[in-house]
Amino acid sequence: MIRTTAVAWVLLAPGLLAAQEKFDIKLKKRQKGDAVTVAYEEQTTNAMIVSGADGKVVEKKNQRMLEVAKFREEILEKEPSKRATKLKRTYEKASVTIDGKAEVFEYSGTAVTIEKAGDGYSFTADGGKVLKGKSAGLLTKEFSGKKSDTDDVEEKVLPKKPVAVGDTWDVNVKEFLKELSGEDEVKAFDLDKAKGTGKLAKAYTKGDQQFGVLEIDLTAPLVALPGTEFKCEAGSKLQLKLTLDVCIDGSAEAGNMTGDLKFAGKAKGSQDGMDYGLEFDVSVNRTDKHEPIKK
Repeated sequence: MIRTTAVAWVLLAPGLLAAQEKFDIKLKKRQKGDAVTVAYEEQTTNAMIVSGADGKVVEKKNQRMLEVAKFREEILEKEPSKRATKLKRTYEKASVTIDGKAEVFEYSGTAVTIEKAGDGYSFTADGGKVLKGKSAGLLTKEFSGKKSDTDDVEEKVLPKKPVAVGDTWDVNVKEFLKELSGEDEVKAFDLDKAKGTGKLAKAYTKGDQQFGVLEIDLTAPLVALPGTEFKCEAGSKLQLKLTLDVCIDGSAEAGNMTGDLKFAGKAKGSQDGMDYGLEFDVSVNRTDKHEPIKK
């Protein structure tokens, strides 16, 4: 009886595996009028050693920074497949802590209208005050740079065909970094040698919605430090690991994301007529939680 059961299982197993459910993964694209709550924390550790032309250490730097924000975001103006040109955020909190010293931004606890203005964005707080420089806080960092005008950055890491749990796929890192980075930043990478893979690690339902856990791993050699004349040595690279526990049927922008980003390596260059060498190790850990708000 045991032998018969074992033989039956061997014969049936291929059919069971072939019948494994496949998922056409889609992420929700925001439209005008959509609103979500967003909460995130981003911790950055920046370690750097600067050496002179003689190899002697000139400076050592080790900085820790923690960004925290929570807000309600509503899209006020947006064309299909384009980044929003006008949106409103009502902040519950927004702060940054650098080496233990905390600063709460002045728009924490109020609403800010963010609107496309030329190559960048303007930020206007309730009451009409325009936020610039230090008063704009994290907003300048998030919205600055000539990044792609499309809203399909996440699409670059998704599979091109339906996948089952455990399936993997190649990620077009070249296109992903072009969408994500500014014009100067993308020049820092050897895009032809960039590599990436994705995996559907888990699938489950929540109510009548399909959720899944996506694991994304990306690497790209660094050839330069963005915005500088410093050229990176062989072995310098970017590593990015993303875990998205999100709605994958395209019906809602809901779920959590964890990202671990690392820049590490060595570089050489000149500044103010002097030659320097750099050893750098930058780590960024970020967690995001998005919850849709029903209309």
